[in-house]
Amino acid sequence: MESQQEISHDILESLLQELVERGEDFSFYISLCLRLLARSPKHGWDVKAFMRGLEPEDMAAPRDPAELRTNPKFLESEWLMGKYSVLLEAFDEAVTSHHISTAAPRDTTLAGYDHRILWKIVNAHYSSYFEPDPRRRVTCAIEGLVGKDYSVEDLTRDLQDYLDRHACLLKLPDLCRELADQGKDLAFFADLGIRLLESVTWPVDDLRSFLQEIGSEDVVTPVGIPKLDWHELFRTSDDEIFADSEQLMQKYSILADTLGELSSPAYSQVDLAARVARAQYELFFEREGQTRLLKALRILLSEDYTADMLCADAEAYLADR
Repeated sequence: MESQQEISHDILESLLQELVERGEDFSFYISLCLRLLARSPKHGWDVKAFMRGLEPEDMAAPRDPAELRTNPKFLESEWLMGKYSVLLEAFDEAVTSHHISTAAPRDTTLAGYDHRILWKIVNAHYSSYFEPDPRRRVTCAIEGLVGKDYSVEDLTRDLQDYLDRHACLLKLPDLCRELADQGKDLAFFADLGIRLLESVTWPVDDLRSFLQEIGSEDVVTPVGIPKLDWHELFRTSDDEIFADSEQLMQKYSILADTLGELSSPAYSQVDLAARVARAQYELFFEREGQTRLLKALRILLSEDYTADMLCADAEAYLADR
């Protein structure tokens, strides 16, 4: 007879497999990390920024260095070091604080939960680089979050809840296709973005005005240059590609300025504004209506704006117009 522990593990594996089959493993991983860090709003902001900036492809490239700090592959690569510098710094902070991981589970002070959860998140992400099966890399990181503050039962519950709440995403591609076919995709995005920003008081005046002009093809037509890495967007004014293009500077200056302000660590309002700005950024680089809208809308999802809310809004928009 199977033990309760074996049964729990089988259930967890089944849910993780379903998550992968739906293509939701990366989104779940990022949302879970941000939620675990949310209990410590004054700490771990750099790791939050790192997690928000990750793309699925960042999890896919195999990593084989024994240590990030000492391996020449990282030290000699400006791209890799720039991309992972936040992770390296957070890893150092977590390592120096690891001795407090034996603190009481109910201890939520900086010397307790903050450092324990920082350690788990950074170490889980770091460990995922060494998973040889690319299909298992995200789930390896998810499983690595289990520990004193986050149990197998917690993860199983959150997985089931996430899958239940995001089941409606299976129909989102069809909704995006219908919006695009009717020429309503950009108008829906603008309307939704403006509505989501209604409760945000800072720092989105320019971003809100920008969204109100989205009906103009001058605003939404993609530009024929390679897409900048998301982490580099706030430095666009210093980038040669941007500085040499008056058209590009006009298009991106508002987003760049907004995201420069949004690099501040605190405020929940910043999270929402950053998602709206990033979603708009993605629209510039997708030429097909269904694809560009689907990717942008997925970025808007959060604990406060869930998949079922998004699908309901899209259906209502189509019905009203």
